[in-house]
Amino acid sequence: MFDMYLDIQKGIIMDDLPEDELKGRWKSFMRKWNRGELAEGWYDPATLEKARTNLAQMQAQTSTNTGYRGESQQDERGDETRHRDVEGEEDEDDDEYGPVLPSTSGRGGGPSSGPTIPTLQDLELRKELAAEDAIAARQDSRAQYRSELRSHKSEVKYLQEEVAPRAEPGTHERRMEKRQEAAASNRAFAEAKRGGSPEAAPEEELMGSGENDLDSLKKAKEREQRKKNEREIRREELLRARAAEREERLQQYRQKEEETIGWLKTLAKQSYIQYTPKALKQPYRPISRASTLSYNATPTSRTSSQTDWNTHDEFFKFTRGRFLVDEAKNLSMREIKFDMNSLARIAAESVGATHCTSIQKYPDGMFNKAFLMSMGNGHEVVAKVPNPNAGIPHLTTASEVATMDFARNVLETPVPRVYTWNSHAESHPVGAEFIIMEKAAGVPLSHVWETLKLPQKLQVLLAMIRLQKKWLSVSFSHYGSLSYAKDIKASSPEDTHYIKDGKAVKDSQFAIGPTTGRDWCDASRSLLDINRGPWSDIQQFLQAVGTRETKAIQSLHPPKQLALFRGPKLYQPCPQTKLTALSHYLQILESLIPNDTALTTPHLWHNDLHNDNIFIDPQNPESITSIIDWQSTHLFPLFTHTPDPAFLDWTDGLEPETLDLLPRPNLSGLSPEARSAAVHEYTTQNLFIGWRKLTRAKNPALYRAIEFKKTPAYGLIFLAHRMFEYGEAHFMSLLVDMKDHWGDLPDTGNVPLPFEFTEAEIERIKVACDGAVAGTELVDGVKEQLGDLWPDKGLIENERYEECRAALGEVRDRIVEELAESEEEREEYRRWWPFD
Repeated sequence: MFDMYLDIQKGIIMDDLPEDELKGRWKSFMRKWNRGELAEGWYDPATLEKARTNLAQMQAQTSTNTGYRGESQQDERGDETRHRDVEGEEDEDDDEYGPVLPSTSGRGGGPSSGPTIPTLQDLELRKELAAEDAIAARQDSRAQYRSELRSHKSEVKYLQEEVAPRAEPGTHERRMEKRQEAAASNRAFAEAKRGGSPEAAPEEELMGSGENDLDSLKKAKEREQRKKNEREIRREELLRARAAEREERLQQYRQKEEETIGWLKTLAKQSYIQYTPKALKQPYRPISRASTLSYNATPTSRTSSQTDWNTHDEFFKFTRGRFLVDEAKNLSMREIKFDMNSLARIAAESVGATHCTSIQKYPDGMFNKAFLMSMGNGHEVVAKVPNPNAGIPHLTTASEVATMDFARNVLETPVPRVYTWNSHAESHPVGAEFIIMEKAAGVPLSHVWETLKLPQKLQVLLAMIRLQKKWLSVSFSHYGSLSYAKDIKASSPEDTHYIKDGKAVKDSQFAIGPTTGRDWCDASRSLLDINRGPWSDIQQFLQAVGTRETKAIQSLHPPKQLALFRGPKLYQPCPQTKLTALSHYLQILESLIPNDTALTTPHLWHNDLHNDNIFIDPQNPESITSIIDWQSTHLFPLFTHTPDPAFLDWTDGLEPETLDLLPRPNLSGLSPEARSAAVHEYTTQNLFIGWRKLTRAKNPALYRAIEFKKTPAYGLIFLAHRMFEYGEAHFMSLLVDMKDHWGDLPDTGNVPLPFEFTEAEIERIKVACDGAVAGTELVDGVKEQLGDLWPDKGLIENERYEECRAALGEVRDRIVEELAESEEEREEYRRWWPFD
């Protein structure tokens, strides 16, 4: 059989092959035989019988002829055939040729003539067939591509419908959806009619088959109809299955969405939630809302193109109110002299005007002065000048401008555009740092919040959630504050960058420099010679906080505190206890850091979102038009930022135990004032819960940061940040509790608590903590008693100064009378009394 294979398939005589080549061809033949790769005829029994017959004939002719073929044939074949490469002859295409299957018309017992050499016509035919095959393959590929493209478009459309269900009937969104569907249908119709050729009719239909053509045609139509019906049935079943699956997914999506905001809709439908804010007694003004004290007062105004603006002293002094704590010092920290004429000229030039026609002073901020300037060409701009207590010179203003630019153009946050600015007070005629920016569009949220309906308030919260989502989408490589690279070349590492959508972005315009955060400047901390960053990792940053507070305790005079009263039976600050607490903080710092990197990553955040810093469109209250006051914004870990807007607050600043909505209050039998107060409390608290629910659903990393803030680890970090002012008593108390819960910290490993407390130390810590708690509760009681007479941040309106001072004097005398047990203690209570 092998001899016959070589003769017919390869045109080689086995006897002429050398031994090594013969062995190679034998192995190749057996390998293909076992794999079934030879032509079909080689496996037929008749072929084997034929091979045996040929062998017998060849043996019979051996005595008279030296070979199966003549010498001339062998010579013609020559050495070329004999030494042909073995691997080249193993081409699979050659093995498709083989002996013809046995039949009655066989050649008999004569020798096989072998394969014939193809003619030129055969080669041309093969080329034509290969070209036709290639064209057909390309057409099939194009058809498959079009089919896959249509399938992909269908799948995308299906996913879009699944993720975004149809809008409500009759709305503008639904009308737009219908237009899009009609356009898509028209495009599909046009594509179906575009190009192509009609399907070729069978030859039998054109020429006749010689049989009963009418019956054949009927049968063909029946078969076609049957196929069509079957296809339609299958298609309908497929569509029904897809529709059922889509409906199931849609229900799951709606159920999930209902869990997120369904309760908001229910809350919004409660029509009885209406109240009159004037009927409520505001106990005191929260710190975050201090800037609204005199907002509705008529601002100081001068209108004249020839006016000498420098003659109006009220432009340069703090005029919003009076301080009841260190008034002279606080007023001097907020008074600044500069050339208002030069500032007005620069502001006019920044918007292409020739002169300024009017300047109005906004109510003083605690750290800045702001003026509304009207120009001769109709433009209005806001000029902002920082007070001496605003922060570190140059860096604070430079960082604020760069932060506004980044927030506006990278974070896509509505921020006023800066026209011009200067952070070097000595380099220009104004004589002070300044920023000239556009007037914020819209109105402050504080003007309309109480008049908004509940659904509108919910829309404002959703808009805030979307803004915070944008802030979360960008993180930074270092901790510090953002500035322009040209302003901090000497203090910024070369590798600072930000990360957006998971990709590092190196923007040569921006750089990360020293922090300008408020807690790095308050209480004279701006005078300290300390490392202000930037820092490349979280541990370096938190260690710098401990070093900062240590140096402040050692070198600065502690400020008076309004958070808690001091005295013999109350909180008594102790510098040595503060330093001990900070030493313990630095020892266990690594164990306090959360393992969730999303919480420790630096983010740019606005931490003072009270309702005077948020502007909305009065015609469309759900649209936030501007966020102002980006001074002292820093790039700190997410868990250190303020997640909740200041205009949302839980009762007494505490945290809700759960995110379950509060039940409706029972209003029956209540007076109008009590009814209004109950509804107000119910609405306020449920709005806060609603905010937290939205945060958990839409910004889960931020919600995890909120949860971390409830842990002892965060409590220790937070108290360490303000150890200079207060906090050591609560800090040490938490440490004592930590010995039983050391393993609950984020990353303690197998390392035990690095220090221990004696029973006497534990008792002293407990007494100090009880005194601090008593001092805090006493302040809360005074706040409740005084109501809106309480001087938040030590500040009260000018017209109520004498009334507030007298009320505080009465409170002081009553506290001394009730708590002091000796003349020495009376003197000590009076000495620690924080008010003038």
